Amino acid sequence: MTMYITLTDHQLAIARSPLTAPLLVQQARPHHRPYIHPILAPDGRGVLTEDAPPHHPWQHGLYVGLNDVNGVGFWTEGLRDSPHDGSFHPQPLTAPRVEADQVTWSVVTDWHDPKGAPLLQEEQRWSFQDGGDHYLITLDWTLEAAVDLTFGRYDYGGLFLRMPYRRDGGGEV
Repeated sequence: MTMYITLTDHQLAIARSPLTAPLLVQQARPHHRPYIHPILAPDGRGVLTEDAPPHHPWQHGLYVGLNDVNGVGFWTEGLRDSPHDGSFHPQPLTAPRVEADQVTWSVVTDWHDPKGAPLLQEEQRWSFQDGGDHYLITLDWTLEAAVDLTFGRYDYGGLFLRMPYRRDGGGEV
């Protein structure tokens, strides 16, 4: 199976053919957290991720976020008017590697403190393999400190998947 790629500086879309909806879209807009949305169900009948629901607008499909990195938050993206929120600065995306039913790519992002000083650089190395009736998505995640860092404890953080779950729709989690 051949994968079809559409690439810009800030978005990578993976599809089974040039005429079908993307199976997965990597977003890496300037000054925003990089994330993957949508992820289409393997049978094409539904989207498995949700982007920026009104009650949690900082949650975007499949993403990484942390809180309390040297006292700086990288979770709510400044949407709660916190003076302690940092900012994300993704570098332009580069061409992925495509091998039959597997695509691999990287997203490099600089994380800055509220005053704009670099705290760390993140690299997300993703692999997406289309098994027809299932996917295998892997992430190798690397952080490189620009300064000495302390990571505090927080209830939320790390790899996160926002799904379009609605209890009244009969879904189960």
